[in-house]
Formats: sequence, structure tokens, C-alpha cells
Amino acid sequence: KRRHAASLVNVNGSIGRGSSSVDMNTIPTAAISAVEVLRDGASAQYGSDAIAGVINVRLREANAGGNITASYGQRETSYEVPTNPFPAVLGQPAVPATISRDRSDGRVSTVSGWVGMPLFTEQGFVTLSAEYKHQDHTERGGYDTRQQYALISGSPDPREGTVNRWNAWSGEPEMDQYTAMANAGYDVGEGTELYGWAGYQRREAVSAGFFRRAFDDRNITSIYPNGFLPQISPTVTDYSGGFGTRFALGDWDMDTSLVYGKNKMEFDIINTLNRSIGPTSKKQFDAGGFEYSQVVYNLSGVKQYEVGFASPLNVATGLEWRREFYGIFAGEPDSYRNGGVLLPVNTGGCTLAGVGATAFAAAQLAGGCANPSGAQVFPGFRPSNAVNTDRDAVGIYLDLETNITDALLVS
Repeated sequence: KRRHAASLVNVNGSIGRGSSSVDMNTIPTAAISAVEVLRDGASAQYGSDAIAGVINVRLREANAGGNITASYGQRETSYEVPTNPFPAVLGQPAVPATISRDRSDGRVSTVSGWVGMPLFTEQGFVTLSAEYKHQDHTERGGYDTRQQYALISGSPDPREGTVNRWNAWSGEPEMDQYTAMANAGYDVGEGTELYGWAGYQRREAVSAGFFRRAFDDRNITSIYPNGFLPQISPTVTDYSGGFGTRFALGDWDMDTSLVYGKNKMEFDIINTLNRSIGPTSKKQFDAGGFEYSQVVYNLSGVKQYEVGFASPLNVATGLEWRREFYGIFAGEPDSYRNGGVLLPVNTGGCTLAGVGATAFAAAQLAGGCANPSGAQVFPGFRPSNAVNTDRDAVGIYLDLETNITDALLVS
């Protein structure tokens, strides 16, 4: 059956930009018995969504037994990074042209299992599967030789000699993932089978932006005396479920089903601030998010006719109705608003050289330069960004396929 897509639309130059794909991670590995990949038309087996090929994930169907597996892995990495000289004003010892570094990170722990049991009688089954996965972040950043703190009476801050200069996250995010799925079926006899499934996943992740130095215009030292690394912490929840029946109608093998799926992503921005609010800024913000859901009804039938070729003529036909919903919801006001606090004239980048003559003249009149609005690294969605829309799609199909000879397939 058709699987719902993720709510995240690929942007920012990523692969598949402007599209949204199915999140295969929402199916626990213990729930899978086989994966089938067909490059050509497969509507005879899988309905209208498989006219141009399909990846079919077959769920485990067991009314007895079970299994639990656990795995662990981590990354061991040695690498070299080029460096830049320290600014002369810091008076720090010279650094070599390259610095070597060893990293032991990216630890991944996974526990997965399934159990099968009868449904009412041995004619039915219920297979329950669950998985937990924890992933530590990886970091392959460079060595930051930039000035980190403002000068003190013209001299470097003593903390320049002790500050951690490996201050970036460049790699995989941290993640905790909880997944569960149930698959059930019952043979009622006379060629009729009932089936259904339900799935749930919650995924919590943390990734980071670029480090803000202590004396950076974007920082407020009363909040972060040593600078800060703003982080994006999305929470993804995914729901899926469906039920249907397979039955015989004369010589036709019929299948009808109703399937629902929903994917929601909520953004928390942590270890950050809204510079335009000033020293009273929060350090964590609800930045809003988005969600996608779909409902699909499908009716399909398959029949074979003997026509004298190497194989019978396979006729598949059916119809499908799909309703899709997409929404964007706004974050809290502090995540996107401008609080009006200005960067004082001749401070940081608010200089004639930094902003140009026209903007500097305006800043002098206003009493300072405007700070960017919203939480740093990801300003929240505004009410003007909010969307709540839906669409309907109806399709019918007819697929004919036969082997004229053992070596020639026509469809």
C-alpha cells in the first residue's frame, strides 16, 4: 500500500530539492521480512502506485516465535586540518600549518525485536515489533584561531589561552529514536482475508549551526560569556495505519483498503538567543514546524486470460482516491519577532566601514544598527508563514502484460 511522505520538504540545495520522500526509518527493521525492488511496471501486484516500478516492504507475518537483536558501533577517526595563524594582537604561540586530531565518536546503539502470536485462532496472526536507537553526534570541525574575546584595556583576555578552539559540530546529529509496529491478518475462508497494520515513531535529534564567539555582534556576553553554539532540536512524530481485505469476485482477485499516515516535525531552537531582544532574551524557543498527512482508499483487481502466448495475459485494473493535508504552524513570538534592541554605533559591525555610509548615517540617527530578528540559527515560522491546505486526487488505471515468447515481455 502507498506509504505517506515525510513532512520535511528538501531545500537548501539538498538532493531532491523541492520534493519530499518517504521516510523508511519509520519502519522498524524487526518488522520487515523482505524488501522487493521492481524497476518496471508492477501494478498487477501492487496497484496503481506501482505503474512505473515500486519498492515494496513486506512486513513480517508470524503467529509464533520471536527474536531480539542488539548492535553497537562507533567511529574512530584520525585527520589533519590546516590552520591559520593567531591574530598578532593575541600574542599566542605560533601554530603549525596543520594539526592532527583523533576522534572517537558517533556511537550508535540499537535494540530491536519482534514477537508473533495467533489472532483468535491459528488462522490469524499478530506480529508486534519495536526498536530503540541512540546515536551520538560526530564532529569533524577545524581549529579556530580567531580572536574569541574582546580586548581588556588593549590587552588580550587571558581566556584566549585556555578556550576550546574545537568549537564546531560538523557531522552527524545526536538522535534518540523509538519505533513500534503491529501487523495482523486473518483468513476467514473461501478466499477472503482481512489484514491491517499500525505504526508509531518518535525521533528526537540535535544538530548545530556555526559557533558564535564571545565578542561576536550576535552574542550577548551576559548570557553566554564564552560564546555559544546554537542548536536545532527537531522532534518528529510519525503515525501510520491501514486495514483492508483480499477476496475473490468470480475469476478476479480483488483487494480493497483504507490507509492513513501522518508525519509531523516540531522545531525547538536551543542554546541560542534573539539578539534583538537583548539581555532578557530566552535561550530556548519553540520555532513552530510543519506536518503532512494522507488518507488513501484503493480498490484493485487482477485476472488472467489464456491467449495462446508463452504466458497468460495479465489484466490489472483499479481505482484510487487520495486526500493529502499539509500544514505549517507558527512558533512562539520571541522565536521570530524583532525586539527593537539596537547594536550601538561604532560597536562591532555597526561602523562606517561595516555597513556603508548611508546605513551608518541612519544608524547614527536611530542610535544604533538593527539586529536580525528571531532566534539565531533558525528564526521561527511567522503567522504569515502558516499554511493549512489539502487536495484530492482520483485515479483509475488499466495494466496489460504478457510474455509473447519466453524472451519477450509486452506490457
